Amino acid sequence: MRKQTVKKALFLLLFACLCALVLCACDTANTSNKYFTYTLLPNDTYEIKVKDNKNLPASVSLPDTYKGKPVTSIGSGGFCYCSSLTSLIIPEGVTNIEIDAFRGCSALTSITIPTTVTNISEGAFTGCPIQEATLPTTAVRYMPRNSLQTVVINGTSIGDYAFSGWSSLTSITIPDGVTSIGEGAFHDCSSLTSVTIGNSVTSIGEYTFRGCSSLASITIPDSVTSIGEGAFHDCSSLTSVTIG
Repeated sequence: MRKQTVKKALFLLLFACLCALVLCACDTANTSNKYFTYTLLPNDTYEIKVKDNKNLPASVSLPDTYKGKPVTSIGSGGFCYCSSLTSLIIPEGVTNIEIDAFRGCSALTSITIPTTVTNISEGAFTGCPIQEATLPTTAVRYMPRNSLQTVVINGTSIGDYAFSGWSSLTSITIPDGVTSIGEGAFHDCSSLTSVTIGNSVTSIGEYTFRGCSSLASITIPDSVTSIGEGAFHDCSSLTSVTIG
């Protein structure tokens, strides 16, 4: 009788633990969605906004789907004044960031924007002290010039004068996949000290690094077959150039 009682107690304990695990798993699966509201758009995709801008984790990776349909848009003012937000990853598939979407996110210092984003409205990142960004060059003009320091490029090319005059920029990573760096792309980036160029870059445009007075060394991969006139003109600290 005693053995049966012990077995029954153990069975009940095990059952309770399994129930707790199931409930925990369900809660975890839905954790991200509890922070957001969704609006179904005419194209049968969803727009996303935050439910409460005072109740959001510091680090957020937005979901790419909702109810089996893609999330393609971040709504107007959707995350404005989320003062606790410090790091944001926008997933592949999002194409549109509406006006004032992240305005006033005063602690936001790190962001990832995918190449699928084709439209960013004015004021989307006004008042955001972004320091680190992974983004396509089409998104550069919407970043704060006075705080951005470290950039990793998404996409296949860097446009002409994309970062020209960005005095706060200290580090740029051009990963494999990027094939060309446009004319004057980093012209007068006077604080730039670190440049990493991926093995798929084939051309460096004219005046690309002109006036990068803090740049002391750079490695140019074997894949580069063309370097434009004056690409390193006025790089007064440049003492080492490695090919290959």
